[in-house]
Amino acid sequence: MRVLRVLAWGFVAWVAYSVVTSRKPHAHSFAPSSPEMPGSNGRRLANGDSTSVVVEWRVRVPENTPARSAVYVCGGHPMLGNWDPRGLRLTREGSSLYRGELHVPPGTLLEYKFTRGSWETVETLQDGILRPNRTLAIQVPELVIAEIEAWSDQD
Repeated sequence: MRVLRVLAWGFVAWVAYSVVTSRKPHAHSFAPSSPEMPGSNGRRLANGDSTSVVVEWRVRVPENTPARSAVYVCGGHPMLGNWDPRGLRLTREGSSLYRGELHVPPGTLLEYKFTRGSWETVETLQDGILRPNRTLAIQVPELVIAEIEAWSDQD
């Protein structure tokens, strides 16, 4: 009986690993096929480097975001600034859309937040509560579609 239990747990672990390593790009809050944010499956680096994959962020900011604001992804990775609130600057692509990409090796675990350049302007939940860190385990190219609910310096 114990052998069957061990085999069953092994099978469950294998299935979970298979699901995690073959998952589709993330989508948060709005469809990637919207006209403003066309879908993308990610891609390997143009130079053919198969040791890195692309993480692409497409971010929708709240309507009350100041028009000239810069938006950043910062996190616990050197390429995201090691929690410097001005980590990776995103490019503005519309009145409320920003985009950016990062090249990392497969197996990278990212923990991150969005800011407008300082901890006083970090993203929050709609009710003003500090948003928990976002996480992403990268095995394959990723398209991360995110929506920022609110900013800490705005009501």
